[in-house]
Amino acid sequence: MKLTKFSLLAIGLITAGAMVSSCGSSGSGGKGNTGPTVAQLIQQGSDALAAKNPAGAKSAFLQVLKSDPNNCSANWGMTLADFQDAANVQLTELVANLITNLLTDTIGNTFTAVNIDLQDIPTRTAVIESQGCEFTLPALPIEIKPDLSTVSSLLGTVGGGSSSLSLPYIDIQMTFGTQWGPAEASVLGSTANMLNAAIASLSAQTLGVQCLIGQLTPLKAALTTFSSDKIGGLRGIGAAYYQCPSFLGFTSNGATLMTQAGADMADAMQEIQNLPAALAKDAGNPAKIIQYTDVNGDGVVDGGDTIKLGCTDPTTTTNCVTDVVGMVGGLGVTMNGSGIASDGTITIPANVSKKFMPAISALLSNMAGNLKTNSPAQIVPTDVNPLLESLGFTGDDFTSNVVALDPYYYFKTPKPINSFLPTLASNAGDQNQFQIEAEITATTGGMPWYYEAGDASHFTDGTNTNISPDGISVPVTAGPLSISLLGSLPAMIPYISFADPTFGGILSIDLSQMLEFCGSSPCPAATPAGFQSASVYSLDKLIAGGIYGLFTDTTNAGKPFTTENPIW
Repeated sequence: MKLTKFSLLAIGLITAGAMVSSCGSSGSGGKGNTGPTVAQLIQQGSDALAAKNPAGAKSAFLQVLKSDPNNCSANWGMTLADFQDAANVQLTELVANLITNLLTDTIGNTFTAVNIDLQDIPTRTAVIESQGCEFTLPALPIEIKPDLSTVSSLLGTVGGGSSSLSLPYIDIQMTFGTQWGPAEASVLGSTANMLNAAIASLSAQTLGVQCLIGQLTPLKAALTTFSSDKIGGLRGIGAAYYQCPSFLGFTSNGATLMTQAGADMADAMQEIQNLPAALAKDAGNPAKIIQYTDVNGDGVVDGGDTIKLGCTDPTTTTNCVTDVVGMVGGLGVTMNGSGIASDGTITIPANVSKKFMPAISALLSNMAGNLKTNSPAQIVPTDVNPLLESLGFTGDDFTSNVVALDPYYYFKTPKPINSFLPTLASNAGDQNQFQIEAEITATTGGMPWYYEAGDASHFTDGTNTNISPDGISVPVTAGPLSISLLGSLPAMIPYISFADPTFGGILSIDLSQMLEFCGSSPCPAATPAGFQSASVYSLDKLIAGGIYGLFTDTTNAGKPFTTENPIW
């Protein structure tokens, strides 16, 4: 075909028009180049955050992230929008739906919305920390206003009438500003992961609240007994549990949720380790949300240094930390002697040495490693010694490893909490009661007879193999231990028939490492040597040894294998 000059001109015009149309269209709607720029979208999102509009902020920031997933400002904006949404909106909804979901045993539904926000935060903070992102926002208002009156109503129902505890309408207002960076990201990301772990753990449980409400009679009877007979009261709670076997069981996906909780905890422990380096890098910057000052100039976070939160209460214009301390003043926490100045500045205690941050990082690394890969295979008390030493507690080191913890084993194959409750007695006299007993000295007056002898008869499911007719002898010379919540307790050593004393494979015990006090006859062999999965016998003996140390004459403390009194 022969092309004329006219046809060549037409082709050129059509091609040029197509190119212009292509360059000016948007990927989604082809409306031309009239859409907002990245800078404009970031500003829109920032303005929405300042206006307490997290939904609007997310809409703007997501448009940026669709084309640039690693955009620093958009990732920070989404993190803060999730934070604001969870606090300002979702927490209120959570409380509003709490009672309904509790009564219908669908507690997991309570956290659906807030969990979406919390799960998104760590994915954003990971990008922020890897790129060292900084983001400036003049004001981020946070409002926490849940109405707890419905919770008071449920307490009244459980109490059989009206509740004496009237929970308030909470109104906490905070405004953060101005510069957010890796230090703030590590705190937000780690906190979100830990909250995700808590939510997954709660959502995994069946609580059976309706069933328990139907068992108010045996529960009230147990509580009445508890006032005069602590062990008898605890034992009686078993009668209510027997009627509600789903209490603290698993939902259909409970095991999966608990495995996820373990992973979230590990992630939280890993992420918070980024904080010290980020603080040191930002030292002396008053614009930061976490304002760190290296007072002694040694380049590490330690005693004498100060930290201040860039946050105010808009209703009082005082620092948020000052307000929080004031709120809990009724609990005995005061500004005086707390290390918190009137402007909210926190001074790190002088006994925190340069070794503190490395020590806590190493401990967190071990715990996270165990949860993720079972390396190390066990966490033992002496692992905490470097942390204690970094705080100046050189005289309080662990000298032996009586227990070992292996959380990995549990989170790999989770079990519901009710798997670890005491066993229920099957004999007629104590049927369906928890198998819990205690020993006291024969000279203690006013206590039930069975605190002194004959305890093994209460253990009818075969767990009493290692329990002698008089269980535990208690050589106590000190007076009663006063515990404000429980009254004045006699020197009492309980022992319990645990359904699973290993708590899902977590706990191992080495009795050969335990300090003992033996009677006039030679001490029995401390066997087995080396860690063994906890048994009813070894765990109860461990409990006995720990409580014994609270009451025993200090002149005998710390003597291994002496001839001073038997525990068992």
